[in-house]
Amino acid sequence: MKKLLVSLTASSLFLVAACGDTDREGDDYRDLGGDTLATVNGEAVSEELLNAFIAQYPNVDPASIPTEQRDQLADHIINLVLLTAEAERRGLSRDPEVRAAIALERMQTLADRMIRQLEEDEPVSDEEIQALYDERFGDVREYRASHILVDDETLANELLARVQAGEDFADLATEYSRDGSATDGGDLGWFNADQMVPPFAEAVRRTEVGTVRDEVVETNFGWHLVKVVDSRDGDAPAMEEVREDLVNRIRQEKVQRYVSELRENAEVEKH
Repeated sequence: MKKLLVSLTASSLFLVAACGDTDREGDDYRDLGGDTLATVNGEAVSEELLNAFIAQYPNVDPASIPTEQRDQLADHIINLVLLTAEAERRGLSRDPEVRAAIALERMQTLADRMIRQLEEDEPVSDEEIQALYDERFGDVREYRASHILVDDETLANELLARVQAGEDFADLATEYSRDGSATDGGDLGWFNADQMVPPFAEAVRRTEVGTVRDEVVETNFGWHLVKVVDSRDGDAPAMEEVREDLVNRIRQEKVQRYVSELRENAEVEKH
């Protein structure tokens, strides 16, 4: 609650702008209806403004706010109304930067509400959570591997030929690899394959322990020579430890798919 009160001043200027847009139905604070919080210069100020302000702080229970602090919040809303009216009187609501800020805030608010609506319409199921858990943690085998990372495929193949001819992998990594593991002879330590980018992870899984992959691997980082030093069984986290993360990831993927569908069905032209 203390943080909520401290943030009143910081949020005032932006909320003044957000209250000043009178071009769209329902966006003006004077059109909200509902119970009246106060009357300012003869105009009713809806309690919905106060509720919306408090709703910005999800950890604050409106019912638990003491009367004195609620009165302070009400005074803050009244101050916003007065500042908004004065800004409109001075014509600030017609300023292009102000109008753009108001438009952006409106878009962000509606987009956030649309995302919540999608989550309500299609809640994450236990089956989806279990499927993602199995996908992410079904293979918990850990690997210890080394690599040599270079920018050029030709150089990568030349180094692979030298390794296959008997030169020491670690020495070549120290000399040629361009990432931090070079100082350790290319040693990447222990990791789960899923922690790595897919092409590298696949190469590690398919390479026999104690051998060097017989072909170089391309990733977005460059070209790799891969040596698998050892492997061992790992421990999967308990479902309850990762459930929230899994749910958030599934929700994000659903939103991304929905936005992709919207873009596919829209005519979009960048300028």
